[in-house]
Amino acid sequence: MGIQGSGGELFWIGNVYLPPVTNLKTHGIEEEVARHAIEDIIGAIPTHSRSLMCGDWNTCVGNLHPKFGETDILRCSLDTTVGTRAPWVIDTCEQKNWYILNGIQPGPPALYTYEKGDKKSCIDYILSTDPTHYVEYDLNTLGNLSDHVMLMTKI
Repeated sequence: MGIQGSGGELFWIGNVYLPPVTNLKTHGIEEEVARHAIEDIIGAIPTHSRSLMCGDWNTCVGNLHPKFGETDILRCSLDTTVGTRAPWVIDTCEQKNWYILNGIQPGPPALYTYEKGDKKSCIDYILSTDPTHYVEYDLNTLGNLSDHVMLMTKI
């Protein structure tokens, strides 16, 4: 969705849900088809516009981060796992000039956003063209919800 500011500039905001690979297979959906659907939707966002994309990407990117020429802002995550979708997510970020705000440095490390039994991971991300923000976690939410974590950007 594009929101026009008082100065006339559009700010784009969106939400993504990419089902886990196992769910796609169960429903007979190929991974590439799901990725292309997301690429088609985010392709509507103009390349050099300000944007924010939140969502459940169902992949772990560990401490990976997008790189933009000389700009190399590191991330730190409690989840150091790198999933098979990670290169695609990082490439998508680089194409849209999105930084992964979860764990962006300086700032707090990215915490787990999914927990079920003894399995923990960081699979939900807030992506932004503005790297001056970071994700602040509500510790009460982390303690009370098992499947979803509320994330907020500190602006």
